[in-house]
Amino acid sequence: MNYYDKTLALFGLSLLAIAIMAKAYPPLALLAVLPVVAWGEEVLVWIHTRVAPLEPLRVAHREPGVEAAFDPRRGLYHVFWRAEPIHSVYGISAAPRLHEMYAKLSLRRGEWVAYFVWGDRKYIRYTARRLAPERLRQVELILKEYYVLNKAEPWLSSRKQPGRWPYLTALLFIPLALISSGWFLLAIPLWLFVYRRVRRWYRVPYLLLSLSHVSRASFLPASREMLEAMASAEAAAFGMMEKWAVAFTDMPPEVVHKKFVKVYEGRDTGKRLIRIRELSEFVERMARYNERPILLYPYGSKDLHSIYMTQDWIATYDFWALRNGVKALSHDLSRFPMFYGGKLLAVGREVVLAYDRFGRPVSVDLDALPTVHGVVIGASGLGKSWTVGSWLGVLAEAGVDVVVVDPHGDYLKWAVLHGAQVVEVPEELPSDMPEVLSRSMWFRRLAGEYGLDAGENAEAVKAVLERMASMAGYSPRFVDVGGRHVVFSVYKARKDAALQAFFYGVLLVYLLAKHVDERVERVRTVIVFDEARLISKRGVPGYSTLSSMLEEIVMGGRKYGLAIWFVLQLETQLEHDLLRSASVQLLFGGGEDVVKPLAHVLYLDEADTAYLLTTVTPREASLSGQPYAMAIMRIKPRNLKYHVKIPLDPRLK
Repeated sequence: MNYYDKTLALFGLSLLAIAIMAKAYPPLALLAVLPVVAWGEEVLVWIHTRVAPLEPLRVAHREPGVEAAFDPRRGLYHVFWRAEPIHSVYGISAAPRLHEMYAKLSLRRGEWVAYFVWGDRKYIRYTARRLAPERLRQVELILKEYYVLNKAEPWLSSRKQPGRWPYLTALLFIPLALISSGWFLLAIPLWLFVYRRVRRWYRVPYLLLSLSHVSRASFLPASREMLEAMASAEAAAFGMMEKWAVAFTDMPPEVVHKKFVKVYEGRDTGKRLIRIRELSEFVERMARYNERPILLYPYGSKDLHSIYMTQDWIATYDFWALRNGVKALSHDLSRFPMFYGGKLLAVGREVVLAYDRFGRPVSVDLDALPTVHGVVIGASGLGKSWTVGSWLGVLAEAGVDVVVVDPHGDYLKWAVLHGAQVVEVPEELPSDMPEVLSRSMWFRRLAGEYGLDAGENAEAVKAVLERMASMAGYSPRFVDVGGRHVVFSVYKARKDAALQAFFYGVLLVYLLAKHVDERVERVRTVIVFDEARLISKRGVPGYSTLSSMLEEIVMGGRKYGLAIWFVLQLETQLEHDLLRSASVQLLFGGGEDVVKPLAHVLYLDEADTAYLLTTVTPREASLSGQPYAMAIMRIKPRNLKYHVKIPLDPRLK
């Protein structure tokens, strides 16, 4: 039985006892004033929270460098931040970082930290009985090691007052008045006055409206094995909720010691021996793993089917009252996905590209990435091109221009759906290509590696292009290229791999030289090089020139409004520096011979490897309806990592 259940029981029993005694001596009914004064507010708040949660009155507290909410009823200060995690781990693998964070915070008596998720927003709240600016700055600096913080409003709620309907609960005194010859009617005005005070001191919050379930486990010990077994499963269960929260505070070691001593000195020998054994395991575990005991207050918008979780409609009131909760250790925090997911906090064009294992949308702010080039790596048949095509549709809707260099004709259907111009290389070439390439030292170097003299004017370049196209049996037509979206198909040169690689490289030089014309900090164009192995093979003509050009231009593409994506089958098909510096990495699965080398090069952990080894193909996924691809998505600079499912546009197949 928790605090509120006990309060309600004591209140009801005391009133009933007073009513029975007042039957013999009616003036004793005046004693009903005592439980109304002592417990009336808690009972009325409990009654109201059966319908809607309450929070203390909105009072802002401001002083230099500090903006907080103040709860005058309980004398508590609250400071809120928008928070996005820097790390991307959850479950038992997050335990070391959680333990480290809690140890650094070293919460004092009268301090609490709460982390809660509200849809796609995450918040941290620091609560203290005494608000010291220097202590607040210390807490903020520690939290910044684990989260990107952005100050939020002091109160995240409405100004709506509690409803008037609990006034009607005063009618409950009428049956008691019948027992005590009417004297209980004198308690009605006091009861109305107490609820009037509740309406003055509380408001109905929208932020916590759906946090209606709370954990109420009361036992101290829990084996480490049990915690590790259930941590990932319960973290996933919480992560799938639209709204959830966890608050934690310090449990001083002396409190644990007192509990142990109290049990040790108990009179019931049988129960004492059982409890001593349980508590000794608890104390030994603390000593063995250097853990600090804490109090946990977890809440969710759904019931969690676990030995720790039960439904409690007063959870939201509990959340603000900060009273007795779950007694646990810091490793228990790994049951909550406090470090999983996250996004870049910035104002820009945000696009949803996938959904994580919790079913939450994974979004990318195109204008917040440090570099905007990306890599897509995966074996054939796992949906690389299908995924990229689906993503390009999302980017096109966000106002980004799309250019694709397509060696296999995989994007021709995409061009039809999105009204893109298709240029069949080498049968067709852009009319401005000779002029653009004549001004590029990179093209002269590239032509030299093929034993060609590119000259120093547009006519000489045009002659080189015509000569190479004739080797594929074409007399190229130079066409005007315009519009937002263009697909350069190199499919017609597929019979000669070296020739196809030449035109692939020429398009790379042309596109980069054409778009690198002015500095702009906003992504305007995304250029996709599918089968980038054609320009990244060591020992083949053009490799040295193209790799140097990529390192110089691609890694600084953000300055020119360019996002450059490479689609590969193996991680070895692109220079390692380019691979590592990609802000968006999408990694598909396959067999062990593909996944394990990929995991080694890109520092994936065991959970990542296991996920990639169990992925299904898009065709298998389409059997259940909507086709999707499975992959690991990583976003720099904070190494945000997601195990994702990517909805695929069925029109592309």
